[in-house]
Amino acid sequence: MRLIPERTARANERLNMNPDDPRISTSARQVQPFLAMEIFERSQELERQGINVVHLEVGEPDFSVPACVDRAISKAVEGGHTHYTHSLGRYDLREEIASYYKRRYEVNIDPGRVLVTGGTSGALVLLMALLLEPGDEILLPNPGYACYDNFVLTFHGKPTGYEVPASTGFRYDPELIGKLVNKRSKGILI
Repeated sequence: MRLIPERTARANERLNMNPDDPRISTSARQVQPFLAMEIFERSQELERQGINVVHLEVGEPDFSVPACVDRAISKAVEGGHTHYTHSLGRYDLREEIASYYKRRYEVNIDPGRVLVTGGTSGALVLLMALLLEPGDEILLPNPGYACYDNFVLTFHGKPTGYEVPASTGFRYDPELIGKLVNKRSKGILI
């Protein structure tokens, strides 16, 4: 999502941030404000006016977690499983994830190579820190999650968009993506 300068300036004002402040890092100056909440608030206004809105702004599903997940969470809390875990995630969970991939996809994964995060954003930030050198590219879908570009920019990478148009049902075009791959490409987010 490319932002217009006026919106960026308004967001910086709300954050009381001067992008020319020498205390602000070069990489932070490249990051665009995340305006999902502003968009979410606007969509709620439209809904109050009776307009049907499909919410794609914050990435939250429009359905509740399955009942089995609800029960498992309650059981974990009741059992006192509310403390910090290993930074890679609980080993028994990582073993179960590896086992699932073996059963489902016939792929052997060492549980020591499995990382559990609190969400996709944290995982992507860690991945960008691991992969990127200044100037490396990550190919990103457009439209896509507004923060993807910022994850890449934070680590001095270059976000390169590829189109997934509504006219194709938001389907990826492998040939188009392949034409964008070059020696600086470090990854393709699908």
